[in-house]
Amino acid sequence: MRPFLCSLILLVSSFLNGQTSFFAVADAEKIRPGNLVEVSFILKNGEGEDFISPDFSNDFYILSGPNRGLSTVIQNGQMQREMSFSYTLQPKRIGKLTIRPARIKVKGKTLKSNSLTILVTSDGKQENNDQDFFIRAELAQNTIYLGQQVRLDYKIYTRKEIQNYSILQESDYGGFYAADIQRMDNMVQTTNIKGKTYYTKILRSVALYPQQTGKQRISPLVLQVGLLEEEDPQRPSSLFFNGDVNYVNVESNVLNVTVKDLPKPVPSNFNGGIGNFSAFGSIDKTSATTNETFYLTITILGDGDAKRIKSPNLNLPPSFQLYDTKSEEEERGENEGKKFSQKSFTYVIQPQKEGEFSFQPSFTYFYPLTGKYETKSLDPFLIKITAGQSNSIPLKTDTDQFVSLSAEDFKKPSIFTNILWIAGFTIPFLGIAFFYLFTYFKQQKKVKSPSEVTTDHLQQAKIFGDQGDYENSFIELSFALRTFLFHQFDIPKENFSNEQIIDKLDQSGLSNPELTQQLRQLLNRFEMVLYAPSLKKDQWKLTWEEVCNWIKQFDKG
Repeated sequence: MRPFLCSLILLVSSFLNGQTSFFAVADAEKIRPGNLVEVSFILKNGEGEDFISPDFSNDFYILSGPNRGLSTVIQNGQMQREMSFSYTLQPKRIGKLTIRPARIKVKGKTLKSNSLTILVTSDGKQENNDQDFFIRAELAQNTIYLGQQVRLDYKIYTRKEIQNYSILQESDYGGFYAADIQRMDNMVQTTNIKGKTYYTKILRSVALYPQQTGKQRISPLVLQVGLLEEEDPQRPSSLFFNGDVNYVNVESNVLNVTVKDLPKPVPSNFNGGIGNFSAFGSIDKTSATTNETFYLTITILGDGDAKRIKSPNLNLPPSFQLYDTKSEEEERGENEGKKFSQKSFTYVIQPQKEGEFSFQPSFTYFYPLTGKYETKSLDPFLIKITAGQSNSIPLKTDTDQFVSLSAEDFKKPSIFTNILWIAGFTIPFLGIAFFYLFTYFKQQKKVKSPSEVTTDHLQQAKIFGDQGDYENSFIELSFALRTFLFHQFDIPKENFSNEQIIDKLDQSGLSNPELTQQLRQLLNRFEMVLYAPSLKKDQWKLTWEEVCNWIKQFDKG
């Protein structure tokens, strides 16, 4: 009883003095074998980071956690903030089990909680749980990096027979791009919670890719569940049956997720991938001539968001000319509860110089498990280039015989013949040249300046938005901003990226930190609405105004 009373004293004292404190509490200090205990590590009045839990593996099974919670309480006119990290534990053995202190950093200082002692004995407390069924949202990780895939499971726990269920309200994933996972391990299982046996089943699994940094909230999933009220002893033991059904609504818990930005500085050769990846490539030939092209294909396979992956670094010899690049995305299934996809890049390349050449493409990505940027180098490609043949074509007759030229063919023509020949040859070309010059100058009058094109896109975006076509409104807004940026910085379209634009703006000497930050937010928003279509309706007008104002401010700057 003593550890439990100590924890309560710490809890009361923290409310009284408003000081920062970090302590551990358990909902029971004495339990029976097989029962569960809820353990929480609580930080009062502080902003914590780098939480380190104790090692439970020797004495406990971790059934859930860490489940992170944030709350604010106003008492006696003072605001108290609380951050908690909770675990549901099941003991592995009988005896006195010790839970060692946890650690957390607050303003650079490491705080340590108290330890707890749980007595597991046959005469321990038998927990009562009046909940016959509930649904729990379980996230694989509560702290992740921007763009990192994390799995979310919606799991139902029930002691009643369930006939059916339907989703009444989806969770609001906010700053996440969400994709369903078709799990193969969602069979009905059993688990023991506080002395009671529950049937469990994963109803749904979702792969989440965060698009915004900071504290993110995932709202509950609301289900309508059909419960069989009457029990029949003759009915076989199973989870789903037919019978009288009573429909009730149930919702999952709220989840709070911390999304961290990628470490700085970001390498200049970073190709955008965030996750675990493999890379491989192929070429369609190992020898070519200087007047023919060859195809290079590089495929990136991994658990990251394929939309973020940019073209790998080819490291081509200087004498190789890159003509065209095409990319294609494709889902490749699931493995160990994660979605895998691939992105393939196909390049059209023409060598300009003969010789034997070797080049080795590479792909640089961020690996969340190590927190570092990793580079995978592909196997080197060897290709032999020979001189191309002459493009001259021998003169042949219709019978495929070479023409024989005699001395008569080289006789000097008369002056009259020369005049007729020159006139007949020149007049048609003069007419054609006049026609093309006339057409060219006529078209020149129709060519709009980049400023006019930008204005046209902004006007069209306003029209689409007013009509409720938010998809095309954002497309036009993106075109307007990009046209303006292309003109200002003379950036080739194939090399355009958000980071390059920010770098160019910083180097131009015409900007300021406020304009740079505004542009970064706009570019990130255009990228984010690809994954969160619901944002288009709410933010199209605000985005339209911000694009117009940014262009005006930049022109003034």
